[in-house]
Amino acid sequence: MTPSARPYQGRTVTFATMHGKEQLAAEPFRQMLGARVTTPNGLNTDLLGTFAGDIPRTLSPIDAARVKARLGMHIDNTALGLASEGTFAATPNSPGLVENTELLLFIDDVRQIEVVEISRVMSPLAGPRPISDMDAGLEFATRIGFPRQGIVLATSDDDGPTWRKDLGTAAELTCALDKLFDTKNEVTIQPDYRAHACPTRAEHLRSLAERLAERLARPCPGCAAPGWGPTASEPGLPCRDCGEPTALAAATVEGCARCSYQVRTPVAARRASPEWCERCNP
Repeated sequence: MTPSARPYQGRTVTFATMHGKEQLAAEPFRQMLGARVTTPNGLNTDLLGTFAGDIPRTLSPIDAARVKARLGMHIDNTALGLASEGTFAATPNSPGLVENTELLLFIDDVRQIEVVEISRVMSPLAGPRPISDMDAGLEFATRIGFPRQGIVLATSDDDGPTWRKDLGTAAELTCALDKLFDTKNEVTIQPDYRAHACPTRAEHLRSLAERLAERLARPCPGCAAPGWGPTASEPGLPCRDCGEPTALAAATVEGCARCSYQVRTPVAARRASPEWCERCNP
């Protein structure tokens, strides 16, 4: 089978988002694939859950992205869909640090393929924290880069939790904190992780969109379907001292989004440092 050099040339990809993510994918999809990225009107992805917690997340990241993509494709009546799902979680072994995991999913209903790219980075933003006075709130906001970086305020009482978002200026933040401290003893402050309000997350998503576009430009050597790329890594790189297998990758596996064709490639390193060995460094 002879693959098309640009299988998505002139095609429209619907990015199911309400927070401007289509702008992050537009350039790499245009340059590498010749595709146009749009977003559907009237889609409310917040119904599937929010970072702040005002709407709980009940689906796994992959399932949530899949539902979003399908909703966007249905609204715009398109065969190509794109959606992302992000998480921010505290790292158990490193108090105060937050890991940002981003998943980007592409659906092609014509070729019956689904391609997923995932990336994890340490976020430079501090996680949620309780504050009990105005100065602490303003100090936190300044440190993380407000107002370019958004802020979310949360409180809870007998009537349940409440949230304040979309505070665009220092005056608005000061006013919101002042009102909350008039009636609440403690307020939780955290970064707004939505893509349009979080520049560091936006850059993470932009890089992931570039990686996905590059992958979609690569045809499978077996069936020529787009989306050829890494699908797994095999642990077991032997320890340099004792020869026992370690958790480090011994090989990477590239595969197709449509057929079962795979290629296994050993990693360049022949041995792992003993620090990764459970026998030498229990």
